Amino acid sequence: DELQNKILNGKFPIPSWISTEAKSLIKGFMERKVKKRLGTGPKGITSIKNHPFFKKVNWKKMLKKEEVPPIRPKVKKGKLDLSYFDQAFLTLPISDSPSSSSPISPSIQDHFKGFSYSRSPANFPNFSTLRI
Repeated sequence: DELQNKILNGKFPIPSWISTEAKSLIKGFMERKVKKRLGTGPKGITSIKNHPFFKKVNWKKMLKKEEVPPIRPKVKKGKLDLSYFDQAFLTLPISDSPSSSSPISPSIQDHFKGFSYSRSPANFPNFSTLRI
């Protein structure tokens, strides 16, 4: 219940060091009213592509996979390389997650009708056992 309440009513703090364009993009995606959310409405994806945050993106090149990324990190340990993540985040306990002891109410479950998801252990390793 606490998690759902935070999602529905909580404030979403955005750090002051994030650019104005990025703040606007995040707020647009996090808008609770679906009709006002960035990417919805008559313009759809175009409203996202035209957002100031993406002003330097050449979408035609992007579609052709010709756009050069501004940052390309060097992956050292394959798919499971976590060297760019701060160790402090990798060792944090998981908190504020619904557990099997408090199932989601049927009224909340109705919001997810038609959605399905199966967690594949191969895609989601136990990060606490990985060494950086």
